[in-house]
Amino acid sequence: MPFVGLLEDLTHDEAATRPIPAAHNVWEIVLHPGTAQELIVDLVRGTSSPYELGGEWPPVGEPTEDAWAEAVEQFRLGEAEVRRVVSEGVTGGGSVAGASGAA
Repeated sequence: MPFVGLLEDLTHDEAATRPIPAAHNVWEIVLHPGTAQELIVDLVRGTSSPYELGGEWPPVGEPTEDAWAEAVEQFRLGEAEVRRVVSEGVTGGGSVAGASGAA
């Protein structure tokens, strides 16, 4: 099952719950890949900016039902965008930020 499929029946309250005090909750784990997704898209397009330490764990904000639905949708859209630009970059003869040769 894809990761996003595991989130479909999870409520915003469940996603925001922190059962282990020092660990990330599910909501934070869903937001976390967004920074990598953006970086990958930018790298493939050749528009990446210098990486700034600290932004890889965005804050959850107000844990509402709508905010949780938005977080899951943004994860889903980010994953689709990564797949699209990587596929186009590879099949379209593009390169990844200065990489050369066949992948």
